Amino acid sequence: MTAVLNAKKNLIFSQTANTEQLVGSRNFCKLAYNILLDRQASLPQRSQDKWISDFQAYAAKEIDWSKTYSLPFLCTRESKLRVFQFKLIHRRISTDRYLFKVGISSSEQCSFCENTSQSLLHLFWECPKTKVFWNEVMKWLGSFSCLLTKSFSPQKLRVLWMTVQPSSFITPS
Repeated sequence: MTAVLNAKKNLIFSQTANTEQLVGSRNFCKLAYNILLDRQASLPQRSQDKWISDFQAYAAKEIDWSKTYSLPFLCTRESKLRVFQFKLIHRRISTDRYLFKVGISSSEQCSFCENTSQSLLHLFWECPKTKVFWNEVMKWLGSFSCLLTKSFSPQKLRVLWMTVQPSSFITPS
């Protein structure tokens, strides 16, 4: 217990020291930037665990999280697409299930098919309306001879989305 208290005191002291250092500094921006760089960011373990649970039968262990988290910033320059991909990867897109849970929506049923509860997995991969879209995408991808394969399925497309090399999406400007 005392180790936890000491760790908290050290954290508070280091934050106070950083603040005092910043206030008295001529290079405020550079120092603030360096302090932010020194802090360690933690990985969103809960969202990773949920994706692994959702992909349990589809090679979830093969997901390279560092590539997955860098994908939104490498595959497009469009900020709205980056934000959307970031929110999807971090499971921050509000589905009807979530909106119902917090009292904003009157139903948790999928607003497209109205057959089942709308989760991220259902919304983007399992909904009959979404499957039509993915079938069209697979037909389009199948038109490229390098991607022709009989084993190409929505499940493999799902895993591909999480593990793809981000550099393969970058187009020359």
